[in-house]
Amino acid sequence: MVQFRASDDCRPKRIRDYDWKYADDNGPIRIKLFDAYLTNAVKTQHRSLGNTSIPCPLCLESIERAAVFAGTVVEEHIVPQHATTENKQQTPDTQMGFKNTRSGLTLTCSNCNRFKGKHLDFLLRGLVAPTRQREDDYTFETGTAILIHAYLFAFAILGYEYVYCPELEEVRRQFHEPSVRHSAWLEHAHVNLNPPTPIVATQSGYPCVFGRPVGQPMQVFWWRFRASLPNADFVMYPVDVPTLLSELIK
Repeated sequence: MVQFRASDDCRPKRIRDYDWKYADDNGPIRIKLFDAYLTNAVKTQHRSLGNTSIPCPLCLESIERAAVFAGTVVEEHIVPQHATTENKQQTPDTQMGFKNTRSGLTLTCSNCNRFKGKHLDFLLRGLVAPTRQREDDYTFETGTAILIHAYLFAFAILGYEYVYCPELEEVRRQFHEPSVRHSAWLEHAHVNLNPPTPIVATQSGYPCVFGRPVGQPMQVFWWRFRASLPNADFVMYPVDVPTLLSELIK
């Protein structure tokens, strides 16, 4: 793990006090997310018009709209919500908004949601807090967790056109075997051990920012973490993020 400092333009932005779990009276936000991802999957030819399922970004198995509507598939908190609850965040900047806005939401299948919670999310318990930390607090598996969080942020905003690129297959293998080195991108999973200037919310509606230099790997920054992923210059159809999420900080 390598220390880094967030630059001034990564300072958190204030958002309205609004919990994005429920989009409106017509249904929960998970339905809005599903519909946005289905639209993206059709645009990028990973689903046909009229389809009622989307690929899980972690295993590429189908997620049915009926399961999302029934609640058997629930929101995936990209940064685990146990790490972003208000009592774990001791500064005004990191207590802004609600834990759901501080975590970032997406959809994964039930199996991947449970696997991530059991094998990766617990590794960040206590490590998202804005305090100085030790290198000994981080393990090989923690690097996997950082890499997968970056991957899910990239999916949430860039969509299926990006996650289906061949270079990301090794990242998905890394998710399913977090203790075995499958991906060279692990070398670029970093943490700022010093008390950071955290990235809590941005105009995308997610607590992350991307650095996308032309022809170079994409950088993903969130909270106190940073990871590199394959270049995304080829993406023509990013996700049309539900209006609710993108308007949270206006």
